[in-house]
Amino acid sequence: MVADSADTREDTIDDLIRALGGSATKPSALTLLPLIGTTPPTIAAGAPTASESATIPFPAPGHRGIVVIEDIGGFDGTGNEHQLATLLKLLRRSDITAIVEGENATLSTVWELASPLRGARWAIALQPDANDVPSLFTTTFAHTKRADSPPGRGYLIQNGKLTGIHIGLPHAN
Repeated sequence: MVADSADTREDTIDDLIRALGGSATKPSALTLLPLIGTTPPTIAAGAPTASESATIPFPAPGHRGIVVIEDIGGFDGTGNEHQLATLLKLLRRSDITAIVEGENATLSTVWELASPLRGARWAIALQPDANDVPSLFTTTFAHTKRADSPPGRGYLIQNGKLTGIHIGLPHAN
């Protein structure tokens, strides 16, 4: 599935949360209490509640699940921050591979989303800079300059150990 619009993004996040065993509830605003002696409104007959609605099987039986979140900093101010943070916490506890892309400069604006990523089992930092450490990584990139790493080069961080890597990029014509 691809969720590249506001409507599909919200539905996809909710579907993934339910598929991973969470409850996709939106943060609710204050609701008005009924007057004393009146009965609260009920759900219309036949309308499924969120817990009764069908969930997508993810990952499909016999397949490996991968969730890719591009430009996590772009979620700031979209209203999806709480649901996406819930999804990231569920992904961290699951066996599903999660790839989260973002710039260090924007991660500080979406701390609710960056905090579930801290302390991950492993991470890849492409074109790292010594200033990338405080926000997300617990391993230092001492004396590393972004200008010294061409596109596709960086580090694999696993258990606090840095390993230099080069990711193959598609040929540009």
